[in-house]
Amino acid sequence: MSRKKEKYKPKVFESMGNSDDVSANIYMSMLMHENWKALTKNQQVLYLYCKVQMYAEKRKPKPEIRQLDESQQKLLFTMNRSKYINLYGLYSEGNRQSFKKDMSALINLGFVELIEDNSHRQCKNIYMLSDSWRYKKQ
Repeated sequence: MSRKKEKYKPKVFESMGNSDDVSANIYMSMLMHENWKALTKNQQVLYLYCKVQMYAEKRKPKPEIRQLDESQQKLLFTMNRSKYINLYGLYSEGNRQSFKKDMSALINLGFVELIEDNSHRQCKNIYMLSDSWRYKKQ
């Protein structure tokens, strides 16, 4: 009989201890990769928030994107102005172009994929975390 895996309990310096807390682990192989090092500090921070956002939305129903399999569906997340300005405080209202530039860098270097561009419809864009940073050259 196998033992039931216990849920990870954050250490006191990692969390406020909320039951709905999510985390975004970053491994040394990513930190040491040339594409990670090519990102600015703001772009690296944006990536961390994208990863947290993906885990935060994991429990919510997502629109079904037909060309994606079930494992890819789990990597989807949205990041809109309300989140990056009001919720996370990453950018100011007058500095929205910086978000677009930083997200484009994450896409170009293979950390994030734009799955559905809904900006022309004033809806949330749908993104997916990607592993192509491993193979892309700057």
